[in-house]
Amino acid sequence: MITLTYMIAAIRMADSGVLLQRFNSVESISHVDTVCMDKTGTITTNNLLFESARYFVDDEDAERMIRLFANMTGSKNRTVASLMDHYGQVDAELLEEIQFSSARKFSAVKVKDDSGTYTLYSGAWNVLREHTSGPERIDDIIAEESSKGLRTLVICSSDDRPLYVDDEPCLYDMEPIAVVSIRDEVRADCRETIEVFLQNGMDLKVISGDDPVTVDALFKIADIPGDRNIISGPELDKIPDSELDEVVLRTNIFGRMKPENKEKVIEVLKRNRRYVAMIGDGVNDVKSLKSAQVGVALESGSGAARGVAAMVLVNDQFSALPKALVEGRRTVSGIRDILKLYLSRNFALAIMFIAIFFFLGNVPLLPIQNMFYAFVSVSVIAFFMTIFAKPSENKELILPEVLRFCLPSAITIGFMGVI
Repeated sequence: MITLTYMIAAIRMADSGVLLQRFNSVESISHVDTVCMDKTGTITTNNLLFESARYFVDDEDAERMIRLFANMTGSKNRTVASLMDHYGQVDAELLEEIQFSSARKFSAVKVKDDSGTYTLYSGAWNVLREHTSGPERIDDIIAEESSKGLRTLVICSSDDRPLYVDDEPCLYDMEPIAVVSIRDEVRADCRETIEVFLQNGMDLKVISGDDPVTVDALFKIADIPGDRNIISGPELDKIPDSELDEVVLRTNIFGRMKPENKEKVIEVLKRNRRYVAMIGDGVNDVKSLKSAQVGVALESGSGAARGVAAMVLVNDQFSALPKALVEGRRTVSGIRDILKLYLSRNFALAIMFIAIFFFLGNVPLLPIQNMFYAFVSVSVIAFFMTIFAKPSENKELILPEVLRFCLPSAITIGFMGVI
């Protein structure tokens, strides 16, 4: 019956847009009290569109270099795809490349076309800043665009030098070419979905690789209620271990986070007896998805993220997750009711068998009769209880509550059965 309960839950969740990859995640999600999520695919749709660009060189030269970078880089993410959609295609020769990784937070290409050879860099501004001339002007632009909820991408160029020295990627002194602003579409149902979590008493935390100011602005655009405490990955690294737990529990927006930062936040929450669900879509979310009690991946996410997740949101339906939460609580309620019925019957039979055997020296009950009793009094009823179970909080342990019901019931039934 419990297996059947899990099967019914799996079908219901699939109908609502959640694909189960581990059966026990049905029960696990009912215990979640903290939801950690990447910004992409939850607050936003992950549909990136070019918004604007600020150039620091001649417009034609800047557009050519952005076009070269977007077409030649092997790190073809959605941001690069939005650049290609806006600036178009180009043919050139790729001489050397540093592909983007979530650990180093930048990428680079050395390319050659009819106009010359270019060494172009792009990445997180906190990584490129100390190598770029006149960073203050870019600081102001990024702050302005982030306050609007826009992503920013900085494109820089450097001298014609090797991208690797002793097999290690290198950053040289660079000149800024452009700051490109990318708009990330906010989900229409984001506010309603998050309110469901809040109404169920859950703590929400956004753990993103983007600028925390951008994430905060998106919260404002989506009209998501509540106070916001913000911290970045580099700031988190500087916090001593004695203060780390307090900071993580208090903070609800984490920006510029590396994979190890995300995993650290999850581990701190678990250490403080939180039951954590992590929602992510990229390779940089794999560690945190594995670390959380319930890992939830987006269907459009990387294969690595989907591979380690307990659940996958079909068609990236973030709004399906609250339905999964309700279904998980319904399933645990159904399992609890099934255990009450089965254990009550077993205890009642034990009482009757012992008492009757003590007085008569044998038990006047054939196995076929016991099977009929079990089928009529428990199995049929439990089946319908599984289908019509109501979701409940499920904060208490299952066994103590079951025993509080079973023991009085079994004694009463056993006494009447002996009579």
